[in-house]
Amino acid sequence: MKTVMKMKKILVLLTFVLFSFMLTGCSNKNGITKEEFKKKMIQKNFYVNKSTNPSGDTIKTILFANNKKFQIEFYEFKTEKYAKDAYNSNKKMFKNYKKKNSKEKETSSDNYNYYFLDETDTYYSVARSGKTLLYTQSNSIYKKDIKNIFKELNY
Repeated sequence: MKTVMKMKKILVLLTFVLFSFMLTGCSNKNGITKEEFKKKMIQKNFYVNKSTNPSGDTIKTILFANNKKFQIEFYEFKTEKYAKDAYNSNKKMFKNYKKKNSKEKETSSDNYNYYFLDETDTYYSVARSGKTLLYTQSNSIYKKDIKNIFKELNY
């Protein structure tokens, strides 16, 4: 009987530890640096250009990665609040494009947000991690490629 009780306690403890690990892993996304973004996108045969005039006092860096099919934009903000504001603004803009048969999804945690809207012909996606943000708006035929890139970049 004591052995059964010990086994139950161990099983409960292991379940708790595993569940805690899964929750932590799902909610803590770490974005990448501008250098990592540039390197990884060049490795994928994208042309990467830097904006020479980031807007206002909120943005530190803007990079545009383009492979002649679609473009992914990388933004590094001065604060996490600015990045959250930009995420929310883009999400709101995308929702204005929403039609009856649109597909959309949103995922959020303390340091991470992801939203996409899939229209018949256009795919919209924005993701924030900390002070960085990825943005794209492209033809829907590239949505699988875009989702894979976002995933590889840990967004």
